[in-house]
Amino acid sequence: MKKKRPLSPHLQVYRLPLAAVLSISHRISGVVLSLATVGIVLMLALLTFEPFVYDRMMACLKTTVGNIVVVGFVLAFWYHFCAGLRHLIWDMGYGYDLSVVKTSNVLILLGTLVLTLGTLCRLYYV
Repeated sequence: MKKKRPLSPHLQVYRLPLAAVLSISHRISGVVLSLATVGIVLMLALLTFEPFVYDRMMACLKTTVGNIVVVGFVLAFWYHFCAGLRHLIWDMGYGYDLSVVKTSNVLILLGTLVLTLGTLCRLYYV
């Protein structure tokens, strides 16, 4: 008796390579950063009309949810930056060898972690 198998690979069966996951995440982080930037501009515009908004905004950012938003924004920023550097190198025609791709995967994740932690330490502890 034959096993029923899908006619073509799909996401439930096929595991995407890390480079593909990072590339898709790069696009998602770009969208998140674009939306966050619009939100920041709107908050800055509100500050020009209502000075008390600053106090409320800072109070919101000091809550747990506010801290999660700040950490998420910083993480998305540095991830997008690091992954963007790899895409820039790829656009120049370099870095397509499998060993280089695997190394750049690790460098993107390590770079994101180090830069995010450095930024957060600077924000919260200095």
